[in-house]
Amino acid sequence: MSVVLLAGMLGPAIAGDARPEPVQLVGTDPAVVIRLHDLPRTCERLRTSPFPALAQSAWGELARTRLQSAFAPHADADVGSATATISSVAIGIDDAAENADVRAAVATVGDAGPMRALCRSVCDSEQPADSGPRRWLCPLGQIVEHGGVFAFQSSLGDQTIVPGPGRVPGSPAVCVEISAEPQRLVQLLMRRDGIAVAPAPIPSETSRRMTIGISVDPIGLRETWDLPIACPTMPPARISLFDTLPPTTLMAVTFHADPAATGRLVAQALEANPVLQLRLHVMMAQFGLPPLPVVCSGLEGDTLIYCEDGAPFPYITIAAGMSEDVARSILPVFAIGVDMTRVPDGALSGFLGKVPFQAGYSEGQLILTTNPQGVAGFGRRQGGFTSLPEAERAMAELPPGAVFAGISRSGAASSALARTALMPFAHIGVPQLSTMPQDLATHARHGFIAVTTGDHGMTLTAGGLLGGPLSTYSLLGGAAYANYLRNVRILERQLQDLRNRQARTSDSAKRM
Repeated sequence: MSVVLLAGMLGPAIAGDARPEPVQLVGTDPAVVIRLHDLPRTCERLRTSPFPALAQSAWGELARTRLQSAFAPHADADVGSATATISSVAIGIDDAAENADVRAAVATVGDAGPMRALCRSVCDSEQPADSGPRRWLCPLGQIVEHGGVFAFQSSLGDQTIVPGPGRVPGSPAVCVEISAEPQRLVQLLMRRDGIAVAPAPIPSETSRRMTIGISVDPIGLRETWDLPIACPTMPPARISLFDTLPPTTLMAVTFHADPAATGRLVAQALEANPVLQLRLHVMMAQFGLPPLPVVCSGLEGDTLIYCEDGAPFPYITIAAGMSEDVARSILPVFAIGVDMTRVPDGALSGFLGKVPFQAGYSEGQLILTTNPQGVAGFGRRQGGFTSLPEAERAMAELPPGAVFAGISRSGAASSALARTALMPFAHIGVPQLSTMPQDLATHARHGFIAVTTGDHGMTLTAGGLLGGPLSTYSLLGGAAYANYLRNVRILERQLQDLRNRQARTSDSAKRM
């Protein structure tokens, strides 16, 4: 009994002295919250993933070198020691102000000295701890320390960052967790592009926030989306269609469309955003296509999309189950836009750049393909894809009743896509990139994606070398942006060299 009383008296004191969690320092009600849970555990999981082996490759070493050079301006701070002390991170984006207020907080373990040194390196001034929490000011905002938890706020107001009232539950089993209110997120994204968004709510069965969880895994990354968005009952995808694909298939997705359900789903998505609906309508009209709801309501039956290994580029085939009237209204657009002619079997044939392209309507499906065998070849395809070990493992990942399903041989697929992506860069003189296709083929495993529906809304699960939609977009987008910045720096140096040569030529002419 005395132990219980002692715990009751000391409990509030202990709680008051306990340092805050990072998520308590990123705002009371942010539109978006991003949390990085237990970074030491994430590092342990990384060791069993494909990424350490890829990091040891020639191009992985090149990427690490360039990343280290990005921290060169802060060489006076031991960046490695500072980042090694981080245990968890939280980022909050508040949409209340005209410009979104970004807040971030990191929790450290052990000695906080390296993190304080890094703050001094990137900030202009420091407010000593004897006059309140230790605080650093920089052009981008302010950093405040609360007992080894460092909080950043993009606003420069005099108000010091203070912890929120209580701890916020989350999903600590994942490595990265993103939580957002759907409508506020849409408004935030559209506001960034200067688009006014109607305040009507996104259809939802509950007021829950949407959550995305990303975890490091032996296959690469796993991603789960929990979307509290009401949707009509959708028929399950026929994953047996994967059995009909040839062994050269790299990846494939399928779904079974019900016209009424598909039309309602699209209408629900666009009803809350009339401005976006108008923009999509104008864009479709510019290409001579019917409005998006008309096209989507014309989808009926099975749609199968797959990519095969080919030369010089992978072959892509889309076989969309579609009503004949909608399909016949779409085919002329391709005939005019791609300058296609009709071949003896009735299909339209032409070239997309240097790639052969055929389009046609057969047995209830609109077929578009870059496979040289054309539309007729789709009907003559032979199975064998799902007998491959990677495809078998991917099939085992698909949950029962998925309304959208996809599988891939991640090694072969990522290798083929890398070969294609590297073609334009063959002249830039980076020999380290030449091993990338083979490295990916060796270390990548299988991949999958699936969408299920229920009373709770929609759930998307995905996994593979690059994970799901969000992690793939982030990784590839980040790599593309880094390459863009590199090209800009190269062009700037070339321009400066040209100016220097012109100046020297001008000086020589004047002396003559």
